[in-house]
Amino acid sequence: MAKLIETLTSNQEKDIYRKIARFCAYRERAASEVKNKLISLDVSRDLINKLVELLKKDKFLDNKRFARFYAQGKFLNNKWGKQKIKANLQEKKINATEIDFALNEIDEKHYFKTIKTLIDKKSKSLKEKNLFIKRKKIVNFLRLKGYEADIVWNLVKNKFPV
Repeated sequence: MAKLIETLTSNQEKDIYRKIARFCAYRERAASEVKNKLISLDVSRDLINKLVELLKKDKFLDNKRFARFYAQGKFLNNKWGKQKIKANLQEKKINATEIDFALNEIDEKHYFKTIKTLIDKKSKSLKEKNLFIKRKKIVNFLRLKGYEADIVWNLVKNKFPV
C-alpha cells in the first residue's frame, strides 16, 4: 500500500484512500459498492476511478473474491438458492464469469441436502391436507428462496408422490 498511495497527489486524496481502504478491509466489497460510497463522499469521477484501481492493485478490492464469499455466505447463512444469489450479484454489477465461478464453488451435495432440509421443514410447518396444494406451497417457498424450479419439483415429487 505504501508505494501506491504515493501516486495520489494531495493529502485529501490520501485521506480518502485510507478511509475507503478501511471500508474495504471491514468486509468484502464489490467495486460498485465502493464507487457508491465514494459518490456519497462527493469524490470526483476521475478520482473514483483512480482510487478503485489502486484498491484493486493493493488487493483491497477483488470482485471475484467478493462474489465467492457473497455466494457462500448467502447460501450457508440465508439458505438462498443459486438463482437468487445470481440476481443479487448482478445487481452489484459483478460480471457473468465471476458469478459462474462463485456459484460453482457451492458444493452440489450440500446444495441438494439443503433443499431437502428446507422441504422437510416447510412441510412440517404446513397444515394443508391437500397434497397438491401442499406441494405447490413448498415449491413456491423454495422458488422465492432462489432454487431452480426443475430441481425443486423433482425433489418435492419424490418426497410427496401422488
